Amino acid sequence: MHPERVSELILLNASARLLAADDYPIGVAGDVMDTLIEMIRAGWGTPEMTALQNPSVAHDRALVNELARFARAASTPRAAAAQYDYMGRSVDVRQVLPLIQVRTLVLGVNQCWFVPIEQARYLK
Repeated sequence: MHPERVSELILLNASARLLAADDYPIGVAGDVMDTLIEMIRAGWGTPEMTALQNPSVAHDRALVNELARFARAASTPRAAAAQYDYMGRSVDVRQVLPLIQVRTLVLGVNQCWFVPIEQARYLK
């Protein structure tokens, strides 16, 4: 809405929409969404969940522990699950993607379990 305020954009593990729809088959199914939300509620901020979210650094225990600490500082498990639930079921920005007028770098983790790589590719 205000392109003069943004010079460039970087998106990491982003999605225009998470939930599958008839016109968006790369989305996740509702039962998968339920499972993901429960995983977030049960494991947010734990090293195990952090390793799942960041498979390329899972071998680095010190980094995984630090990232888990950041997650705990950023949100409670309940709030993180609620946010993912809301975003996953309610947000669909596909219609506004053509309005983005700045250079955009889209990055996606190939083995990210909560945002499939196909969804990052969709944004390109």
